[in-house]
Amino acid sequence: IVEKENVLKQARRTYEESERSLKSICNSVEQENNELEEEFKSVQAHQTTLIKQYHLIFIKFEVNLQD
Repeated sequence: IVEKENVLKQARRTYEESERSLKSICNSVEQENNELEEEFKSVQAHQTTLIKQYHLIFIKFEVNLQD
């Protein structure tokens, strides 16, 4: 019985260590995901700015062609 209890205690410790490890991994992945989302939003904003600038340049170019 004592041997079975020791095996169960060891199994429980292993389970708890695995659970802590998985939680840590999940937290790291979530943090990285949040950082990537922020970076993506920044890239989208930059892209929008570039598109607006392109349109302004294109409009000025068209106006110059008409003059």
